[in-house]
Order: sequence, then structure tokens, then C-alpha cells
Amino acid sequence: MICEECGKNNADVIIKTVINGQVHQRQLCHECAQKLQLPGIQNVLAGALGAAAGGLASAGGPKCPGCGLPFASFLKNGFLGCEKCYDSFRPLIAKRLNEENGAPVYSGKAPDPSMENKRKKINEFIEKMNENCEDEDYSSARSCFESVQNLLEINMMEDPCSDTE
Repeated sequence: MICEECGKNNADVIIKTVINGQVHQRQLCHECAQKLQLPGIQNVLAGALGAAAGGLASAGGPKCPGCGLPFASFLKNGFLGCEKCYDSFRPLIAKRLNEENGAPVYSGKAPDPSMENKRKKINEFIEKMNENCEDEDYSSARSCFESVQNLLEINMMEDPCSDTE
């Protein structure tokens, strides 16, 4: 097979994509595949080259049995090469997260506690507003609606109790 991009070299990389249920396949040489700069393609190519050359485990630490990606490559680039990498490197990734975050699981930023209170108040006002609309107490419903607007800091022009049909 000849590379579809340059038309010169042998195609040694096949890239398959699924778009709207249709499978598209491109056959590229190693150089053209690197030029595409797809996320993780460098790791996959490095893993493939390492596996093809019978890469030594000592060169990059443990390697994925699926694609041959060395763990050191993951640490350097932040991309895994295949689905087997997750299982192969799980203990090492957990150890790394524990070292960096003080926990084996990334916890991210904590949500702002005031936002939860705001969300609760908004839900309470919406409940009251709906009850007031059912009871045909439109002035109280309007008051709840305005309270929700103030909490959301928006100015909506439509009245939720008005009949638009």
C-alpha cells in the first residue's frame, strides 16, 4: 500500500474514524501520520515502533502488552496508546495520582457551597411559583418569578403564568 497523503512511501499506519455511523479509513506512512498531530498518535506510533523493534522494557519502564507503549511515554506526553494501557498501567497511574494529589483518585476543584444554596432557593421559588399559578394567585407567582430572576441574575421578558397559546 502507498501512503494516501504523500503518494511516495509505504503506508504502515491505518487511521479509522467513525463519523455519523460511517467508517472512514486512511492509509498513511509513518511521517504523514506524525504530521497530522492527532491526540495520542505520537504515543501509538512510538509504541508501534518500540514493539516492531522489540523494544526493551528497561528503555521506558513497563510497557503495555496491547500496543507496546512504555509508561515513561505516558508520563512524558499524557496520552495512552490503547484500551489495554488503562489496565496495564492502573497501579502506576494510581500511585502517580496519589503522589500528586494526595489521593488515588483525582477529585478536582470542590464546588462552591454558595452555588448549592442558590440552586436550592431557586428550586423552592419555582415550586412556590407553580403552586401559586395553579391556585391562580398570579401576584405571588410573579413575586417568585422575580426572585428566581434575581438569583439567576437575568432579566426575562416572558411571564411564566401568562397563557401564550
